[in-house]
Amino acid sequence: MNASILIIDDEKFIRNSIRHFLEDVNYTVFEAENGIKGISLFEDVHPDVVIVDLKMPELNGFEVLKIIVQSSPKTPVIVMSGTSVISDVVKSIQLGAWNYLLKPIMDLSILTQTIEKALKKAKEDKENVEYRKILEQKVAERTQKLEEANTKLSLSYKKLKENKIDLEKRVEERTKELVEINTELSIARDRADAATIAKSTFLANMSHEIRTPMNGVIAATDLALDEDVSPKTRKFLEIIKSSGNNLLSIINDILDLSKVEAGKLELCPHDFQFSELIDSISDLFISTAREKEIELIYDIDPNLPEIMTGDKTRIKQIFTNLIGNSFKFTEKKGLIKLNIGFKRINTNKILFKGSVYDNGIGITANQQKKLFKAFSQADISTTRKFGGSGLGLALCKQLLEMMNGSIFVTSEVKKETTFSFSFELNIPNTPSKDDGFFLKNKKNHAMILDSNDENITILQNQLQYLGFNVDMVSSSNEILNIDRNKLNKYDIFFVEWINKKDGLEMSYLLKETIKIKSPVIPMISLSKTDFLNIKDKDRYKSFLYKPFHRESLKKTIYKAFDKLSDKHQNKQLIKSDKEIFKNLDILVVEDNPVNQKLAIAILKKVGAVITIAENGLVAVDTLKQRSFDIVLMDIQMPEMDGHKATKIIREDLNLKEIPIIAMTAHALKGDREKCFESGMNHYISKPISRDRLFEVILDCLQKNNTVSI
Repeated sequence: MNASILIIDDEKFIRNSIRHFLEDVNYTVFEAENGIKGISLFEDVHPDVVIVDLKMPELNGFEVLKIIVQSSPKTPVIVMSGTSVISDVVKSIQLGAWNYLLKPIMDLSILTQTIEKALKKAKEDKENVEYRKILEQKVAERTQKLEEANTKLSLSYKKLKENKIDLEKRVEERTKELVEINTELSIARDRADAATIAKSTFLANMSHEIRTPMNGVIAATDLALDEDVSPKTRKFLEIIKSSGNNLLSIINDILDLSKVEAGKLELCPHDFQFSELIDSISDLFISTAREKEIELIYDIDPNLPEIMTGDKTRIKQIFTNLIGNSFKFTEKKGLIKLNIGFKRINTNKILFKGSVYDNGIGITANQQKKLFKAFSQADISTTRKFGGSGLGLALCKQLLEMMNGSIFVTSEVKKETTFSFSFELNIPNTPSKDDGFFLKNKKNHAMILDSNDENITILQNQLQYLGFNVDMVSSSNEILNIDRNKLNKYDIFFVEWINKKDGLEMSYLLKETIKIKSPVIPMISLSKTDFLNIKDKDRYKSFLYKPFHRESLKKTIYKAFDKLSDKHQNKQLIKSDKEIFKNLDILVVEDNPVNQKLAIAILKKVGAVITIAENGLVAVDTLKQRSFDIVLMDIQMPEMDGHKATKIIREDLNLKEIPIIAMTAHALKGDREKCFESGMNHYISKPISRDRLFEVILDCLQKNNTVSI
């Protein structure tokens, strides 16, 4: 039987249109021209679906809807209206309308779809009612069965009670067995802890035994390099120093990887300046860049925060391993590029994103699978040719994961390799300092002469960040073709030094022949700095050494304009002024004869007065007799170690103010904390850098108000 539809609408044209359309699709259609007739017809024919208009005379659609829903809640009512007032829609739905359609209905198939859905819903409701009756019957049957089952359970309770007694007896026996097993496990755990302690002690001792002679090798080499030696001897000394630093790097990697695997390595976050970190990394590769004539480029986002909070030592370790790896596998006159950017996570945290690219030998897909495993190299033949312990990349991966980061590699054999990495860093709430000189007040003009498009782009971005308008040329001929009056509009010139013709000679031509008054800054790569002679260095106020970064560029510009800030001037003063160390009375507590001699040589060279104590006991006795300006304290010594000696100095001798600096070859977890707990002011790990030693001494003296810097 076909479904019946009742149409209630005061517009005859609409009723006829809908009726003809619905009859064509086999619906039985009834129609009424107003609400009163519609209600009457509804009660007579009981249609399956009602379509009602809202705006009608006598009895409007809302009233008709309300009457139909009250008398037959299961009959779907579709409301039609010529207006889209939201309140009408809401009211219709609240009164029980199945749907709300806008007139005119341009596509009547929408109406049939709505009717079909309404009929389907009505059918489902009817079936649900029948299904509910069936469910109620089944629930009743199930309830009866459950009552029967409950009776059976009651009968079983007695048996369960009897089983309980037997089960308790078994539990008691099993508990006794578990106590015995736990006792055995406790003994095994104690043995494992003892083995871990033994391993840590062994690592500490190995660190001390290896670092102590390394301290002698590196420090003695530094002293020798300060002397007036022949070029041949200097070359040999530089090889010794480079080899010593390479060996120290391997030692550090072995110890650090062991600490990571044993869960003994912890990050020590603190505020640091990124520019200082990147400068210290550049210094490590100067000799290698010169030897292999490799171009090292930094492309650093100029918006990167300068002050960050993180473990500076571990971050430097990651950079050093990755860049060192590229130097190792890049042939002569190759290119290495460090890209650095960041993504802000929130106000106080960034995701630091970096990559190290080189155009070296490349890595096959199979070799890439082994890269981040400890003691594993790409392949044995590569290892023989290029060397390496296979620890650096494994350690980088571990350290990055500790900092919520990651690392991956992409490579094309015989063409290029890129190591991409990321890690999280906090940004302290340190207000940014105004550069004073820079460009927030005016726009300066800069000219760049460089044959390398990538170098030009990097320098252009950095200068524009500092507020410069920048023009670029790629050859000296282009500059010579520019009118001299136009050249004079530039406030500063950056000129690449490749050879005398395109570099320093061009700089000289600008200054002496064209009579440019603005500063001219030659740009020179790390690999070419040893080609500069004294006359070249004296001719210009400053050089821009590549690779450069935002802060080194700023310092270069400051110097060129004689605007070096007080902070930078003070830093230079500290490094050059030996008056601070002159007659400084230092007690060096060190049991190793080689290190004693080196300490005397290093410190006497800057005018300090040195007294040696071969162990902690002698140091305590010496301090009982007279005072010193500062104490350099070794940790592992016979008779009395540095920790115990420091506690006696602080507590028994009541010498609270004298600065005590730990000098130790220990480099394991907790060593630094133990030094501070025993009363020391600072900590230096062996082998000791001469510059680092001076820096720490000055820091302690300044904090102690011993000197004014």
